[in-house]
Amino acid sequence: MTIPRKRRESFKRSALRKHHEIYIPTSPTTQMAIVSPTLAKFKPPMLNLTESGLTPSPLPATSRPSTPRPPSPRMKPLRPAQRALLVDFLYREVFGFMDIKESEGPHNQQRVVDFFKSFVEMEKLVIYGLVLCVDSFLYVFTYLPLRILLALGSGVVSVFCTRIFRRSHVHDVLTAVIMVLSTAVLMQVDMSRVYHLIRGQALIKLYVLFTMLEIFDKLFSSLGQDVLDAMYFTVRYQPRRVGRMMFDFAVCSIYVVLHSLLLFGQVVTINVAIHSSSSSLMTLLISNNFAELKSSVFKKFEEQNLFQVACSDIVERFKLMLIIGLILVQFDGKDVADAYGAGGRNAH
Repeated sequence: MTIPRKRRESFKRSALRKHHEIYIPTSPTTQMAIVSPTLAKFKPPMLNLTESGLTPSPLPATSRPSTPRPPSPRMKPLRPAQRALLVDFLYREVFGFMDIKESEGPHNQQRVVDFFKSFVEMEKLVIYGLVLCVDSFLYVFTYLPLRILLALGSGVVSVFCTRIFRRSHVHDVLTAVIMVLSTAVLMQVDMSRVYHLIRGQALIKLYVLFTMLEIFDKLFSSLGQDVLDAMYFTVRYQPRRVGRMMFDFAVCSIYVVLHSLLLFGQVVTINVAIHSSSSSLMTLLISNNFAELKSSVFKKFEEQNLFQVACSDIVERFKLMLIIGLILVQFDGKDVADAYGAGGRNAH
């Protein structure tokens, strides 16, 4: 007795739907097995399909055990890497060219051009900075005395009128007092005695002294702007804090006096180096700048730090120009001739 095809397929689906463990589609080419979590807990009763006249369907392709596929005969083994011969290596080294990418060539050329242009651009920046330094230097001798006179006049008039003496006038008066105090201290220093005291020292002592003066000069320069700004802030925005104002004024006075004495020592030291019969001291002083250049070359600077270094170099160059100018002012024609004559005799 043969069972019709439709009845046989419906019987198969109804028998497997009771357990919900395996779903076999009607199409034999797309059959697949889906195992539910309950299949691991119990074993469902086996369905004998042979008694009903049914033939079991073959296992789907996904459930078959995976066996390693034998290598295809079309796959060929990789060839061993070719080794360069000594003759080929020597030929490439002697007659070959450098392996440089074509895209890197213009970039390298531009870097060389930028390297030489940096000197010109740096000198432009230095000239602009020197102009600003000259402007700040002349401000002390031109506008600042006028502001001090205006502040003193406003102080006298404020005795009779109200609200004429402003906070900026207080700052100008304090600045004038600081300048007078530092000038009075410098006038008490005998330059000739200091000159002969420094000149009588050994060469190595002079080198150490000049190095120490440069270090303290940089420390005072970094501290001085903050001290002056602190006094201006107190006078401008906190005029009622008289104690704080007097403290800032005292700190500014001490700073200006000490920094003035330090610069005075640098002037005398360079003067001794110029008037020295031997050029060894001048050579040591110049070599000190090369040591500073060496410390800057092996450091990595950001753009902002590089600008600060450039500004400090501009200020240092302006300071050296002023020192050399003061030394030349002290010279007369005879001293200059004697200095060059002594240098020429030592050279011979």
